Amino acid sequence: MARREECIEALERVLRQLTWQGRKSLAQELSYYGVTVPQFYALLSLEKRDRACPMSELAQATQQASATMTGIIDRLVRMGLVERRRKESDRRVVMVHLTRRGEQLLEEVGARRRQSFYRALANFDDEEIDQLLRLLEALPLALSWEEETDEERR
Repeated sequence: MARREECIEALERVLRQLTWQGRKSLAQELSYYGVTVPQFYALLSLEKRDRACPMSELAQATQQASATMTGIIDRLVRMGLVERRRKESDRRVVMVHLTRRGEQLLEEVGARRRQSFYRALANFDDEEIDQLLRLLEALPLALSWEEETDEERR
């Protein structure tokens, strides 16, 4: 049993390290474009929705306070990556749109990050990549189940 515990603890350390390295790498990559990680996540959220998004929904999706999201969007508007428009049916609602320039930035960053990942996995054969993918895809489901169990215990 001690071996299993050691492996689980090592896996947790590796996942923490991967998360840290991923965030650091993303921040470095984005600095080339003059974009911060929170700004990038706002752009990704807009792209994921494939439509205009109300500010409140965008703040919730990126786990930001509304005031923080306003500042993020202000800067993205100045950079020409998003636009604000009032909703036609309710002028009180501000909708945020990804501009073509914003779409291009996301495409370029995505392509560069994929190339980095291809280089990082160059020494893995196809079977190892398949196995790694299968195992990693199972992890979020297992972790979400564990989070639900923790909430039920409270």
